[in-house]
Amino acid sequence: MKVSFILPAYKRRFLKEAIDSILAQTCRDFELVVVDDKSPENLYAVIGEYPWEPSFEVLSDGGKEWAVDGVPVRYYQNAENLGGRDLVAAWNHAMKYANGEWCVLASDDDVYLPGYLEEMVRLAAKYTQCDLVHSRVAVVDADGRWSAVGEQCIEFESQVQMVYGRGVERRIGFAAEYMFRRSRLEGIGGFVGFPEAIFSDDATWMLLAENGVACSRDVLFCWRDSGDNVSMRSDNVLAKHRAAALFVEWFCEFAKALSPATREESVLCDGIVRKVENNVYALLSHPTQEIASFVQWIGVLRASPFPRKVKLRMVLDRFPRLRALMRVVVP
Repeated sequence: MKVSFILPAYKRRFLKEAIDSILAQTCRDFELVVVDDKSPENLYAVIGEYPWEPSFEVLSDGGKEWAVDGVPVRYYQNAENLGGRDLVAAWNHAMKYANGEWCVLASDDDVYLPGYLEEMVRLAAKYTQCDLVHSRVAVVDADGRWSAVGEQCIEFESQVQMVYGRGVERRIGFAAEYMFRRSRLEGIGGFVGFPEAIFSDDATWMLLAENGVACSRDVLFCWRDSGDNVSMRSDNVLAKHRAAALFVEWFCEFAKALSPATREESVLCDGIVRKVENNVYALLSHPTQEIASFVQWIGVLRASPFPRKVKLRMVLDRFPRLRALMRVVVP
């Protein structure tokens, strides 16, 4: 089973560590494709640090190819910085270079443990109906210290169980820990696009979970909280509001197609839209309250597509005295 690690790259700081972790996989049936998103940081210099063998070959599609211990490694550079305009578009563009039946959307600062791919391939072979395989996650800081660990899932989850865990329980999860079937991603039109890619991975994995998800109980992937993660920054709060509102709208339609197969799943689906909606609004409340300027804060609330009830909740969170007063006036 050939697997493609697709690595859209822009930041240089942890790139070598990310590449090293992929090349150290115990399972060797994969290719690595690095797509330089027109970075100003000379990412090719990082590529040049490796003792590639043989020397690179220029491909007909403009890429350069090497081999390391039998693993093909290809490098491409985008003509423009796609991610700066549309991060999901950069993801979908990079996927065009994949040759594997299965793919992993890697990043330029995360780390895979050596047994990651071996376990993902094992699970895919065991649960052949699945189009999605998931690894338990650890969150690490810039120095590689673990700060959090994702929840342990059962080895096979139905779509309803996965959606409930991701949308209601808000399990720790990102984009790069999943291995997915390339043809199924193409079948849904690529990664679902929201501003700044916020909630794009949630929506995409929920769709690809239609035939269930195979899950590793072991931590085999480390997501780096470096402080420079695009979708986690609070400097574009309005974009997060827009993405959240679009995701809620998307989820309302998506949930209509969920088909609970057991009593347990029927319970999980009961009120799931409202629960996910409340979670999304709660997640956006914190970065909104971090806006120091009152004028900017008011501007964000006015421009936000959130419902009035959510904006009122954010006002009350900002002004606890007003909340206390309203509790007296309106029991």
